[in-house]
Amino acid sequence: MISITPFGQTGPYAEWKAYDLNAYHLTASGSRYCGRPGEPPLEHGTFSAEFFGAYTVAAWGLAAVHGRERAGGSQHLDVSCAEALAALFVGCQNIGAYAQDGVSGQRTGVGMPLGAPATILPCKDGHVWMMALEPGQWDGLSRAMGDPEWARLEMFQDMFVRAENAEAIYPLIEQWTMERTKQEIMDLCQANGCPTTALFTIDEVARHPHLEEKGYFVNLDHPVLGTVRTMSAPIRLPESPGGPRKAAPLLAEHNAEILDVTADIEVREVTEPVQAHALPLEGVRVANFGWGWLGPVAGPMSNRHPLTAAAPHGVFPCAGDDRWISIAVVTDEEWQNLVRAMGDPPWAQAAGFATTPGRVARIEILHEKLSEWTRGFDDY
Repeated sequence: MISITPFGQTGPYAEWKAYDLNAYHLTASGSRYCGRPGEPPLEHGTFSAEFFGAYTVAAWGLAAVHGRERAGGSQHLDVSCAEALAALFVGCQNIGAYAQDGVSGQRTGVGMPLGAPATILPCKDGHVWMMALEPGQWDGLSRAMGDPEWARLEMFQDMFVRAENAEAIYPLIEQWTMERTKQEIMDLCQANGCPTTALFTIDEVARHPHLEEKGYFVNLDHPVLGTVRTMSAPIRLPESPGGPRKAAPLLAEHNAEILDVTADIEVREVTEPVQAHALPLEGVRVANFGWGWLGPVAGPMSNRHPLTAAAPHGVFPCAGDDRWISIAVVTDEEWQNLVRAMGDPPWAQAAGFATTPGRVARIEILHEKLSEWTRGFDDY
């Protein structure tokens, strides 16, 4: 059996009601990486905690099945979305350093504060992400820019010194980027060994030739919507490429078929886990890649609900320096519970706040009022 919840099945938060926003901000990912100094920490533009929690479930669920087939026994997998995200985003590079040295980094708005260039820069038709930290990368960027004299200065051959002089370096690079399109900059930098990527819009991604050639987009026939263009699987295996082959079923379309197939399945009650007699991964070589980022990592919606289906839904200031609390209200019952927790203030009784659509339509004033209340408390 697999349990996947925001905070896991044990611990003081196990019974807490929470959504993706709450699980995400419990990990310190927003405080460390996303947002500007002095402003609220931000969530990525999609359901990051649930996304990475699901990846963890898929991987360890398969591992449990593999272990059962090799060694027997049964297991209950307890997956916390918050812990999965914390391990991936703030784990080895942050939590360990804090535990050892008591030092923690804070969000900087954009880019990396310890090395440069590593940031988003404006260009002729948008923006590019540029990273040139290693000597070869910096030399490649210099070649792409035509080897300007300032880039050959001895002091700029060290990425830490460049970071200390970022206010001088970035305007010089921007003079070059503003004369070129993002595609031109990406092509030039990549050709010279400097990791640089254009920041594409959704429209540009949907028509991007690289994704087209890889077959990432597929057209599916839907009985109601007609031909629907959608995404294929991001991870493919040669013998089982995966991805959608047909459109999603209509409501109750396969009920009869499923009920017919499952009618004769015997249901057995398992009272105690069966003990395994061997290690489930015995004889299997395991590769640990430590950490990495995979999946949704950015979006303009910040802490707002990605589907605009909840309000309030955000991060609100608390008493103290850079202290915040995440609050997500999806249902009208949850809203009434929050109103009671606030002491039934008159402003919360307004008819416009009674329903989710009404709160979403008035989310700016709602968040302003809620911030006035949260400022009177610490985040615990």
